[in-house]
Amino acid sequence: MSSLTVDNITNVAASRTFNILTDGAMKLLGSYTASNDASVDIFDGASEINAAINSTYKMYIVDCISIVPATDLTFLWLRLSNDAGSSFESSNYQGWLGGTASCELSAGTSTDRLSNVANEGGYSGRVFIFDPSDAGNDTHVLGCGTYTRADNASAKGAYSPNIYVVPEAIDGIQFLINSGNITSGLFKLYGVI
Repeated sequence: MSSLTVDNITNVAASRTFNILTDGAMKLLGSYTASNDASVDIFDGASEINAAINSTYKMYIVDCISIVPATDLTFLWLRLSNDAGSSFESSNYQGWLGGTASCELSAGTSTDRLSNVANEGGYSGRVFIFDPSDAGNDTHVLGCGTYTRADNASAKGAYSPNIYVVPEAIDGIQFLINSGNITSGLFKLYGVI
């Protein structure tokens, strides 16, 4: 019988983590670097991230890395599509941060909003979209991220649970700023089995 050591625990943890990642739990489906874009769209045929949102995966994850808006004091929004990206829904959202026109991923008082200063890092976080192709249930979206307040007074954490309250199959995702373009940032889409 072998003895339990820190090295043994580390090796077991590393091997299990490696197995989870290589067994296909998360698959990178596409990425896009924004450069003065009005929005970043994700659907089958999109020019930004061309990936089908369907029943292949039970959950989709989007990493948003250093998303900088063109306009100061703004919000990062997410909207959903049920028609392969022809349009994106602008109502029927319920969220902890209060939005009804979109899933608000950053929010707050007038000084808690996003800064448009690139060296302050923009918004960085992860967004989870749960079982979007299930036409029988509402679509749940969870965003977790950080950003620098527009007044540069401090970092802001954003935990943003949202629900799109119309039971229908979702096949497209859109990221946008509530006012102005997305100056820069990286978006990475993953499918999770």
